[in-house]
Amino acid sequence: HRQRPVGDLRRPRLPNPVAPPIPTVLYPAPAMIPVALTLQHDPQNAPQSGRPEPPNGDGPDRSLPTETQWQEWFDQWWHSLTPDDLPYLAPVLATRSKHTWAIALTLQLTTDDGIQALNRDYRNSDRPTDVLAFAALEGLPPAILMAQLQGGALSPDSSPKLEEPVDDPIEEPVDEPIDEPIELGDIIISLDTAQTQAQTLGHSLSLELAWLATHGMLHLVGWDHPDPKHLQIMLRRQQTLLTAANLGRVNWGAIQATDLGYV
Repeated sequence: HRQRPVGDLRRPRLPNPVAPPIPTVLYPAPAMIPVALTLQHDPQNAPQSGRPEPPNGDGPDRSLPTETQWQEWFDQWWHSLTPDDLPYLAPVLATRSKHTWAIALTLQLTTDDGIQALNRDYRNSDRPTDVLAFAALEGLPPAILMAQLQGGALSPDSSPKLEEPVDDPIEEPVDEPIDEPIELGDIIISLDTAQTQAQTLGHSLSLELAWLATHGMLHLVGWDHPDPKHLQIMLRRQQTLLTAANLGRVNWGAIQATDLGYV
């Protein structure tokens, strides 16, 4: 009989070769160009930004955001928007990387009387509302928008004539920064109505103002809500913008149930 070998003399199995890990290269994110924000207050009735209202028991905070907070929020909201969120800016996105150009907008905080006058004059609705948005890019021909990028802001007299040839668009996106920001338009919010809605929904005035501002901003870049379905989509997008800026949540389901403005 053969003697049984001691131990396992078979050739040991080698582990499967493992490729060395590929080093991770962290490329810096494109520099964020701040939003050119103009903040205006109704000179007659609007309190100064950041100055708290008189105390009112244990209710929600009624202090206003500071100018610095507004700037930070709009910067965050703008850079959170994807190309699909920007229908009015589609001609620009086809030729320019989003991080190479900036936007400009005006936010005006007014009263019920002030916003009612605008609502009556421009929307034929003689009543106060919570927020109005006047989009500068609505109906703007792409040729004029692109001309703004090439030569800065256009005056009415310098708009290109329809019979003038327009240069072919650039095929590949370019990364040269654009000096002049693109004017989106104006957002007007009634502090009176915002305060009422904040109390109804049980959150702070600051959160209500931010919520209304996101609604107005989406209108400026081309969003609309012609029916309840589109309104729900828009309100959901507003919430994601608030979340991106760490501003908490709004019960937007209750907004639809109580029919609080936002139109």
